[in-house]
Amino acid sequence: MIFRLLLGVGLLAAGYYVGREVGRTESARGELERSRKRSGRVVETNDYKVEKPESSGPASSGNTS
Repeated sequence: MIFRLLLGVGLLAAGYYVGREVGRTESARGELERSRKRSGRVVETNDYKVEKPESSGPASSGNTS
């Protein structure tokens, strides 16, 4: 009986700790998402495909000569 009580308290404490840590990362995740939207990259979560915006001009071609 005491073991079950201690196990329940331990699980509650572990859940509280994990929830608190996830909450702490929410602002960082939001900032990363806003950064991706500003840079024009689109991340598809199904296949993790990253599309970069097409840019024109000699600077994007890689030729420096």
